[in-house]
Amino acid sequence: EVEDLSTATQDVSEIVGMLEQMLEDMEEDLKDMVKAEGESKAQAEALTEAKKKEMATLQATIEDKHKRLSDTEVEKVQLQNDLSSSQRGLSSDSKLLSDLKVQCASKKTEYEALKESLQNELTAIRQTTQILSADDASDVLSRTSAGKSASFLQVASTATSHRVKQAAAAVADTLQDITSTSPSSPSVALL
Repeated sequence: EVEDLSTATQDVSEIVGMLEQMLEDMEEDLKDMVKAEGESKAQAEALTEAKKKEMATLQATIEDKHKRLSDTEVEKVQLQNDLSSSQRGLSSDSKLLSDLKVQCASKKTEYEALKESLQNELTAIRQTTQILSADDASDVLSRTSAGKSASFLQVASTATSHRVKQAAAAVADTLQDITSTSPSSPSVALL
């Protein structure tokens, strides 16, 4: 029995030794696992913090883009209003341009008619001046007005119209322009 006891003690010692070795191994493994868990936890916390910062940045970006979108929508509405206003102005300006073209054509026709009329009057005045400055006319005038003062000035008119006044003013302006551009010309001096 002692032998059995010694064998049993030896077996128990071996078992205790194995258990102690297992305990040490398990404690080391536990220590390594706790250390690894701590590192993992620190990494997870760091990652969580980084993701929170990233989310805050993205949230700020989203808010900025929403603000820019609303500003762009406001600007779009303002530009549409400006476009509408400009189109109304363009329509009004186009009508005005069309009216002015018609008026210009009408005034050009009136101007051409007045110009022709004035040209005819100038031609008549030149011819009258030539006739009156001729020696024959001077003789006739002196014979018909012997003793009276001779004048071709019209003192009164019974039918003066606005157009005649305009034509007379235009003739006077034209004569003044002619005399101012070449005052030394003998034919101009007669006018």
